[in-house]
Amino acid sequence: WDQMYRASLYYGRKGVVMNAISAIDLALWDLLGKLREEPVYAMLGGKVREELTFYATGPRPDLAKKMGFVGGKIPLVYGPADGMEGLKKSIELAADMREKCGDEFLLMWDCWMALDLQYAKRLMQASAELKFNWIEECFNPDDYWSYRNLKKAAGNQIMVTGGEHEASKFGFRMLIEDCDLDVIQPDVGWCGGLTTLVEIAAIAKSRGQLVAPHGSSVYSHHAVITFTNTPFSEFLMTSPDCSTMRPQ
Repeated sequence: WDQMYRASLYYGRKGVVMNAISAIDLALWDLLGKLREEPVYAMLGGKVREELTFYATGPRPDLAKKMGFVGGKIPLVYGPADGMEGLKKSIELAADMREKCGDEFLLMWDCWMALDLQYAKRLMQASAELKFNWIEECFNPDDYWSYRNLKKAAGNQIMVTGGEHEASKFGFRMLIEDCDLDVIQPDVGWCGGLTTLVEIAAIAKSRGQLVAPHGSSVYSHHAVITFTNTPFSEFLMTSPDCSTMRPQ
């Protein structure tokens, strides 16, 4: 088992191998831009808009609204291990933030692979009643079956999103074509780099689906400003109390 574990660290279509490939790919794009003396977004075909729109990820979407973000994504604190009491606390927080932010402000949950299908359905239904806009990354990235079932249960009530921890265009084809996720969220530092991110966005566009890359800072922004199926980019609120923004 120890040998198998060690082997898994250096071979596979996810994890450290894809992280390394992504880093090399990004470095090559950066090098090419320096040699050609032009920004990466220009090499991708040029801007399709003059500025980017951002939503913020952090526990205080009410503060994000005051800063000018179009939406806020809240990290989910309580999961199945916390039972119905934990679910109740999550919904109370959701209701409080909806009241503070108003109905027009985008609100989302970031579940970070922590849920099972039944818990995700309960959270999704209660959140939809509060006009939440999406529920993100509820399951392990290999659990395509749960993603597909959750999307079917969601109907048009709320969007189901994911893909942050997926890797390669082949895994994303499953999320796009088989699971029919509303928003695909590759991380340019984990999925295979900018080259793969562009391919993923093209597959999603062919199906009429949106792409909103995971918050990997400027590495994603150069791509986002060239995509027509990406309405906004993610900004991670990393200050301790989310009251200030750290420059990217």
